[in-house]
Amino acid sequence: MLVEEAKWLNRQLNDLRPNEIYPMCNLGSSTEHFRRVEQQYIDKLLFEQARLNNLPVIHVDAKAAPGVDIVGDLTDLSFPGRLAELNVRSVMCCNLLEHVTDRAVVRDAILSILPPGGYIIVTVPYRFPYHPDPIDTMYRPTIQELFALFAGTSLHKAAFVRASRFAHEMNSNYRALCRMVARSAVPFYRPQGW
Repeated sequence: MLVEEAKWLNRQLNDLRPNEIYPMCNLGSSTEHFRRVEQQYIDKLLFEQARLNNLPVIHVDAKAAPGVDIVGDLTDLSFPGRLAELNVRSVMCCNLLEHVTDRAVVRDAILSILPPGGYIIVTVPYRFPYHPDPIDTMYRPTIQELFALFAGTSLHKAAFVRASRFAHEMNSNYRALCRMVARSAVPFYRPQGW
C-alpha cells in the first residue's frame, strides 16, 4: 500500500461511525513489522486510532507471524466460516486481489464473512508494475470492473488515487536515495564502460 492510498482510506474511515465498521477484519494484513515499521503509515493512518479507542481489528494473513491474529487461506472453504463467527462489521481487503488466482472464491469468502449492511473496503492497483508476492496476476480493474466483481452490493465511495511509487521507495530506502543523488551528480559513472 502506498501512503496516498492509506491517506484516502483514512479519510473514508473517518467519515463513518465506529459502530458501522468495527470490529474490522483486515485480510492479507501482513505482519506487525510490515504495518508498523516497513510501511509505518499503514498502522498510523488505518489502525492506530482504532487501537487507541479499543476498537477491534482482526489481522488475517496466510502466513503465521507476529501481528497476524488469525492464520488461514480464504480459498479453503471452511476458513471463512471461522471468520464469520467473529461478527465483524467490515472487511478490509487492500492490494490482495491481484495476488490470487481465483478472485471469485475470495469475493465469496468476503461476502460470507459480513452481515447485511457491512462494509467491504477494497483496493487494487490500477496502473502499477508487476510485483509478485508471491504472484501477481496483473489484475488491474477499473472502478466499474471491481464493483462488478462484488455484484449485489452497493457502492459507497470509489476513486482512483494517484500515488507515487518512486517517492514511496525513496522514503523507505535511504541508501537508494543517496545512491540516486550521487549518480545524478556524477553522470559518467564507471567511465570505462562508456
